[in-house]
Amino acid sequence: VDWGPYINMRDPDGHPVWTRGIWKSVSMVRVSRLNGAAIAYLVPTVHFVGASWPVAALQDFASPFLVHVRVHLWAPEHAAGELSVNGSWGAILRRDVELSPGSNTI
Repeated sequence: VDWGPYINMRDPDGHPVWTRGIWKSVSMVRVSRLNGAAIAYLVPTVHFVGASWPVAALQDFASPFLVHVRVHLWAPEHAAGELSVNGSWGAILRRDVELSPGSNTI
């Protein structure tokens, strides 16, 4: 699995989006066959959703941004559990997931 995959994506309005993928150290992990899974890579994208593009500095925590996170998981067997994505600004998303053997995208 590539540590920084090239992503050719577009946002919901059709605008090009680019991300560097994971940007820190990557480790090899052992995955349990019993309900185990590993994160292959994570693709966060940040979208400005304000009425117009800003022309002055934005205030912290007061700007209209939307963050999408695509999680690519690998499981050796069928697995089920909870996926939790926690933003440093306080946003939390939890989702129950069921994985098929091999690659899965949430």
